[in-house]
This record gives sequence, C-alpha cells and structure tokens, in this order.
Amino acid sequence: MTSSADGSATPGEQVRRLDVPGGPVDVVLGRGLAEVAEELTVLWSHLLIEAGTPGAAGEATVLRYATAADSSAKSLGPRDPGACYKISGDVTRAVLRALVGQRILLHAGTVLLEGAGTTVLLGASGAGKSTAATVLGREGLYLSDELTIVDPADLAITAYPKPVSRVQRGRTKQDVALAELGLRTAPGAGPADTVVLLDRDPEAAEPSLTRVGLAEAVAVVAGQSSSLWRLPDPLGVIARMLTGAGGALRARYREATELAGLLADLPDRCPQPWETVDPDGTADPAGTGAPHRPAPGLTAAPFVQALRSEDATVVLQEGRTGTLTGLAELVWDLVREQGPIDPANLEALVVAEAGDHDRSADLVQAALEQVRSAGLLQEG
Repeated sequence: MTSSADGSATPGEQVRRLDVPGGPVDVVLGRGLAEVAEELTVLWSHLLIEAGTPGAAGEATVLRYATAADSSAKSLGPRDPGACYKISGDVTRAVLRALVGQRILLHAGTVLLEGAGTTVLLGASGAGKSTAATVLGREGLYLSDELTIVDPADLAITAYPKPVSRVQRGRTKQDVALAELGLRTAPGAGPADTVVLLDRDPEAAEPSLTRVGLAEAVAVVAGQSSSLWRLPDPLGVIARMLTGAGGALRARYREATELAGLLADLPDRCPQPWETVDPDGTADPAGTGAPHRPAPGLTAAPFVQALRSEDATVVLQEGRTGTLTGLAELVWDLVREQGPIDPANLEALVVAEAGDHDRSADLVQAALEQVRSAGLLQEG
C-alpha cells in the first residue's frame, strides 16, 4: 500500500478511485482483471470519483492487485467470485487505519428509520449485522452494514455505505450492490437515537426488545470497537452516546424481518448515572513506554479509563475491557488508590470500608480473583 496523486497506473492497469471516509482510495487492477474492474465499478458506483470531478486529484491510499502477487500487488484470481469482497475488506482496513485515534470505529451497521431515527446495530462477527442493516435499510436509509464511524466531539455519524457483504452459494462471501438490494444511502447522520445489541436466536419463543444496563452496554460497545483506547475520554464518549439514545436495547429475534416491528414500539428511555475514573499518571496506561516501577504487593494493572455505574465498573485497557461487580469494585479501588498492598492486609482494608462478615476472608478472596481474572491486578 502506498500513496499517490493518481494511482500510478501503468499500461494495462485500471484504476477505480473511491470516495471513502479518511480520504480517497485508489484500487489499481492489473492485466487480466478487467472483469473484476467491471464488477467493482457496479458495486461501488455510488462512491466512485470520476476523472475531472472534485476529489479526482490529490493524494490517495493505493491498493494494487494483480493476477500474480509481487512486492507491490496482492494476488487476485480473475474469476474468483469473492474477489470484490476481498477488495472491500482491504478498503475497510484502509479506512480504519486512516481514522484510528480520531473517530470511534464500531463494528456495527447504521440505518436511518422513521420513528427510531439514527439506529446503530451492534453485534459480534456472524451476528447478522449486514442482514439486519439490509432489511431495515429498505425501510429508510442505509449508512453502513458493518463499520459505524462516530465523531467523539459531537457524536455525529459519518456514512460508509460500502456494498453489503453476504454469504452466497457455496458459503462464499460476496459483495452485493446497494441498488440490487433496494437500498438508498444517506451521507451521514447526527448522534445515535437508538442503539441495538443484536441477539438473533432462531429458537426464540417471541421477539423482544429490552433496555440493557449501562455498564453491560458500554462493555459490549467497547468490545466491538477498533483501538478505542487511542481516543481521549474513550468510555466517557461511549457513555454519552448510549445515554443520549436512552440506553442500549437488546433485540432478541428469530429473523431480521421482525426487527422493524420491534423498533416501531421502543421501550421507555432509561438513563443511568455514571462517572469515569482516570489513571493517576504514575503507571503507563496505554503502553506508551512511560516509566513504571513495579513494587512488592498488590497494585492495579495499567489501564486507560474506567467507567462506574450503579451496576458495575468497566475498565478499559489497551486491547481489552474488564467488568467488575460488587466487592471486586472495592478491591480494585483499594489496590488502585493505596497499592502496593500486602495481601495479608487486604481483608482488613476491605472490612474497614464495607463492614465485617462471618465469611469476610472467602468473600475478599473471591473478589480478588475477579479482579485478577479480569487482568486488572499486578502482584509484585
């Protein structure tokens, strides 16, 4: 991958410049890939930048492909049914690289719906985001099927209306043009009005839509993000997004066609109080190489930020999140604020804060194990 003013096409190559978030991307296709170029033109027609139009000149990220891989090009089979799907994946990764540390990058689809408004659809890989975005997008406007881009300053969403990726014959993933699916696009949207955690269960008795506790929702959203820790106030931004939407919703459904009916009757908004906790600066929270002096005893592992709600505490580290509940929250607070702590003294400190119990020793050990299992403890 390189940067270029024009795609640096050589004789026999074809260039397709795509207008995507983070800056234009030139897809350069070598000899023998004419059919792939034709298919790509159809799939990305709504984002193609034609020569002589604004954005046609200037720097672009270049993705180069050839029928045989070399030092400057990836290999693509001229009759590979998944060729354009592979290119789409590379384009998405280019968008991610361009925007990491500047935007919240969620593995989520987004659609605009009458009533539900700007609706973000979150789910792990294979959860049905593309199908849900397609089915709901036909009811309104389509922004993306699997990458939602959020501005941390005002929570506005930038559209990335890539072709929809679907499993086709033989279980090969292929891209499908938006026009073929009956989808109309929007250039962007304001903050999320509705955030849905997809929970498809073909065996579910009845579809349902319920509010999710803030801590659980923050942990899910953080887990479906890219490099969230590289943003300032990362969990605070996620909490603002969720609170602005009235709290996240869990949709349990059998088929995506049931989602529109669920979203037509939203549960009451359920705002929850929250606060963030930031490192005190003595550790190296984001793995930046800052001085860190391990000491004997129990201390908190480096972290980026924590979010505390009435249900639980979510702690963000570089590349992972941990969730603490009950007494484990107090244990983490103690090792974070007073560490290093001699393990022999931990029970007394907990009892001083929470009161005595006839099973104090067992309860403190269970809480300590929860902190340890979450990767939030250092033992010197």
